[in-house]
Amino acid sequence: ILMEYVNANTTNNGFKMIYSTPSQYMAAVQKSIGALQNKTDDLFPYADGAHSYWTGYFTSRPTLKGYVRDCNSVLQVCKHVEAQVGKKLGASSELLRLAMGVSQHHD
Repeated sequence: ILMEYVNANTTNNGFKMIYSTPSQYMAAVQKSIGALQNKTDDLFPYADGAHSYWTGYFTSRPTLKGYVRDCNSVLQVCKHVEAQVGKKLGASSELLRLAMGVSQHHD
């Protein structure tokens, strides 16, 4: 429905929405801005302040991160069902939404 609305108003918004794969998207980006620069070094350890390094960011709490991935999959299903039926599933989906917001916040 959103794509139909956007594409019906291309003169107003100046673009058209299409379904795309990552490789199609990257080809369009490269066509638009030219060759992309390759990054070969590492971004980590990341520091957000003096002597504040995020060295264990990807290795700490692996079980919690697994639960977060699994629960996020359930939340995405809830959101799809809610979009199809046109209403919230109830307090449980909202509780999951709030819990995911807290558990995925990582700064």
